[in-house]
Amino acid sequence: MSLEGKAALVTGSTSGIGLAVAQAFAAEGCSVMLNGLGDRDAIDALRDGIARKAGVKVVVQRRRHEQAAEIADLVADAQAKLGASTSW
Repeated sequence: MSLEGKAALVTGSTSGIGLAVAQAFAAEGCSVMLNGLGDRDAIDALRDGIARKAGVKVVVQRRRHEQAAEIADLVADAQAKLGASTSW
């Protein structure tokens, strides 16, 4: 199944299971927004590596999201940066 032309927002995706999920989406042709906290340089290296390997757009959002309004902002940011439709 190809996800080419689709976009995914994966929270907690700078390590562990979240990172594996983001990499799997990218490998299927899906643009990805990584979300997580940690070392900026390490996360940028992850972003660049995923984008290079999969040939898709990968962006990073580095804020914590705990409230409904913050989550809505995260989704809107992903839509704006990845050019995704609102039909998530």
